[in-house]
Amino acid sequence: MSLLIGLIGVVVYVCLVGILTIRKIGLEGGAVFDLSNQLVGVTAPSGGIFTLIAIALLSVGVLGLLARRLFSVRDSAFRIWGLWGFGLGGITLGIFRMFWTGNAGAGDSLEQGFEPWVVGWIIEGIDNPAALTVVLASVVIAVHSHMRRRTLKGAKGGDSGPVA
Repeated sequence: MSLLIGLIGVVVYVCLVGILTIRKIGLEGGAVFDLSNQLVGVTAPSGGIFTLIAIALLSVGVLGLLARRLFSVRDSAFRIWGLWGFGLGGITLGIFRMFWTGNAGAGDSLEQGFEPWVVGWIIEGIDNPAALTVVLASVVIAVHSHMRRRTLKGAKGGDSGPVA
């Protein structure tokens, strides 16, 4: 169940980053996109600073939730599997992006248009450096938590209960 929660969490996170990234790319080029990633208007080009701030705040929030595992006194296998789900789900989304678009980069999206709906959100979201950093951090935190749990279990004589 925890693995599934992690998988759902990474899909939601990457989609939110993708929506914000599409908005930012559009604002930089003077375009306005709706949630289906279709051009709906033209505006004066801007830097999209508020969109960047939103991506940063979202990423810091998710990293904060994931980093709680580093400082947790009690490690449980349930929580560690959630981290694995988040990290491996993100890697899977990256592989999906690679096979779906080939070598096409996200930088060409304004001229070529975006994939519709969720596919476009995933492609643009997983291309965002903030999302890649969060996904890789979740894998590092999962490995660290797993290793710490194994070390503490070994020190207690292989106790199968939660580590206190």
